[in-house]
Amino acid sequence: MQEMINSKHLLIYSRHFFKESLKTSNKFFFNSYGDASQERKNKRRSNAVQANARILSLRKQTNQKILKILHSLTPSDRAGNCNEYALVAIDYGVKISMPDIWLVSHREHFFVLLANTTSFYQRSIPLSDFSKYKNDSYWICDPWFNIHCKMCEYEAMAHFKAGKWEQEGKRVVMLGRTSIAATDWLLKLSSGEMKFYKMTTHKGIRTTFGKMFYSS
Repeated sequence: MQEMINSKHLLIYSRHFFKESLKTSNKFFFNSYGDASQERKNKRRSNAVQANARILSLRKQTNQKILKILHSLTPSDRAGNCNEYALVAIDYGVKISMPDIWLVSHREHFFVLLANTTSFYQRSIPLSDFSKYKNDSYWICDPWFNIHCKMCEYEAMAHFKAGKWEQEGKRVVMLGRTSIAATDWLLKLSSGEMKFYKMTTHKGIRTTFGKMFYSS
């Protein structure tokens, strides 16, 4: 139960942190299709261009410096992709000594897991295996995707959200600045494996990796 509450807390914090910002550089609407209004499409495209310049500048810094810069900016000047959304959520959790925070890493995506376990240490598992944890109180906070759910429900929730984005005409920008439909991006997330990094102990103390994470 506490993992559910804590993961929701992190989601709300990270989403609120970027609420009035330029938001992401890797999401925009395609003009030729989608239910989103033209005004919304134009604003997202303009913000994405500005966000890209901001994020490229941030990525030259350590995670600790990125956080310092983001907090120093006015809300309207902030920007971030999944890396920064997850970073802000994790940092807040670390500051309030939240227990059992994990960073989940895929070559296409980053998000946060709250799980009172050590079983994910040095393990890599595919998205399709998340459903095996239906009897465990493992909860995901994915602020970039705006998803909060049990680990076993994440794949289904991701499919639902990608389908909604597709209907709106939203696309995801990949490395090299090429864009693909949201549902095609999810296929990439479904291939390969997720890696798990423990950020705080069960007592809410930053782990060795958690300390290294800030200087990386």
